[in-house]
Amino acid sequence: MKVLASLCLALLTLALAAEPARALLADRHKANGMGCADCHGEGPRQPVETDKCLSCHESWEALAKRTAKNKMNPHDNHVVNANGECNQCHHAHRPSEVVCAQCHQDLPFKL
Repeated sequence: MKVLASLCLALLTLALAAEPARALLADRHKANGMGCADCHGEGPRQPVETDKCLSCHESWEALAKRTAKNKMNPHDNHVVNANGECNQCHHAHRPSEVVCAQCHQDLPFKL
C-alpha cells in the first residue's frame, strides 16, 4: 500500500508541475488517470473524506514535510492541527482557497 501511495503522490506532483495553478483538483486528478470512483467510491457520489485523501497523500506529517520550507506551513499550523480536514482548503470541483488568509492576509503562498 505504501508503494501505491508513493506512486499516487509522484503522479500528482508531476501533474501539479504540468497543469496551470488554476486547474481544479478534479481536473488535475483526472489528468493523472484517476476517475470519480477513485476518490468518491462506487455508487452515489459521496463527499471525499480526509482519510481517502491521505490514502494517496500519505499522512499529515508527510504533507507538512513537503511544505516545510514555506514561511507559514499550510499543512502544519493551529487550524490544520486542530481540525485536520483537507477539504477546509482543497476543493475538487470549485477553486480551492487558503483558509488561513481569513485571518492572515500576508501569506506568502497560494493554492
